[in-house]
Amino acid sequence: MENTINYGIDLGTTNSAIAKFVKGEVVIFSNPQDYGRNTLPSVVMYKKDKIQVGNKAKEFLEKDPKSVVGVFKRKMGTTESFKIKSINESKTPIELSAQVLKELKTFVNTGDTLDAVVITIPASFDTIQSNATKKQEYKQVLNKLYYYKNQLQQVWLTPI
Repeated sequence: MENTINYGIDLGTTNSAIAKFVKGEVVIFSNPQDYGRNTLPSVVMYKKDKIQVGNKAKEFLEKDPKSVVGVFKRKMGTTESFKIKSINESKTPIELSAQVLKELKTFVNTGDTLDAVVITIPASFDTIQSNATKKQEYKQVLNKLYYYKNQLQQVWLTPI
């Protein structure tokens, strides 16, 4: 592929989405597991041999709260991790966010590969949180990443 960014991901604190600019229009991809929805709740559930992301995980927030994490994005850049009882492990916000990215990739049903992707960083994120969003775990999920942060009138793209 040429040197263009072919997808955009809003890796949100509450919901996430993936889109592509096609012939002058933005196409937001639908969730193949949840017909008609264009967003994916940023919620991750671990079971012994299974990882669920999105609405399926969200359904278990009350039933099995020690195996489901839903408020992790605001902890980016901290040393905090989340103990997951069902697998007897702790997961960092970066690891949990990488699971959301993996799930978002399944939304793209066009046969395209995600060659170059922009990931938006919430304007409310400080430098530590923004830098944590650029960690190596994301590079394992996506090939070439750029980050976009819109803070008032300041906009920047950073290749990593």
